[in-house]
Amino acid sequence: TEVPSLGCGPALRLTASGPMLRGAAWYRREQEVAEGFDTYFKFRTSNPSFRCNVMDGVHTHCRSRGADGLAFVIRGIGGRDIGGFGHDLGYGGIENSLAVEFDTYYNYEDMEPYENHVSIHTRGGNERNSPAQNCSLGYTNSIQDLTNGIISVRIRYIPIFDMNVLNASSFQASSHVTSFLQNGGWKSGIGLLHVYVQNLFDAVLVVPLNLDSTINLHAGRAAVGFTASTGLDTWQVHDIIDWKFQSLRMETTDVDL
Repeated sequence: TEVPSLGCGPALRLTASGPMLRGAAWYRREQEVAEGFDTYFKFRTSNPSFRCNVMDGVHTHCRSRGADGLAFVIRGIGGRDIGGFGHDLGYGGIENSLAVEFDTYYNYEDMEPYENHVSIHTRGGNERNSPAQNCSLGYTNSIQDLTNGIISVRIRYIPIFDMNVLNASSFQASSHVTSFLQNGGWKSGIGLLHVYVQNLFDAVLVVPLNLDSTINLHAGRAAVGFTASTGLDTWQVHDIIDWKFQSLRMETTDVDL
């Protein structure tokens, strides 16, 4: 199934530029995701807030950079439509979900690697998702500035593991991955989730994943869409410019690791 490009206006606006806003948009029908998918979209952030740090009553380190970012989200059975404000990027708090976040602001309380990064987050099918770094399957900050113009993104899930990816610099497997391996959650096999930014043929991030065994799907189908949020004193506009989604319907094979 291919979702047509958004045609009802110049952009799908997830948030305006203001404090403590959040937004979510979901495709009107569940999509087949367990047998693989390939999705492409463009996003743009704009109109960022201007913020200064204050030390001893003096304004220092003033800069114009917004917050907090957006996420592509796969939501399984029973998950709520939207999560929290600020660092939650609109997906933190959504049960039974997986999020690919495009984060533009550094939140030290989440132990984030940098203000500008891509990270893949899930807490499985029985817990609420979280932007905390210990809930990440893998991340990268080796990307261009996500607030600089229109950003093209491709996310591709293949339910088959390619051993050649183990030698790629983009391959990541955090300690959080081991929690799914150790409890037998991925015993039916492992696939790969690829994330591309600007260059849609060379992935910037690849993580191991068995999507069907990570979140509770509806016969292999799930809601797919986007979330975003702004912070208390830092904000920006979040727009989706274009979006296509294709289910791949690939047969899975078991891989022993």
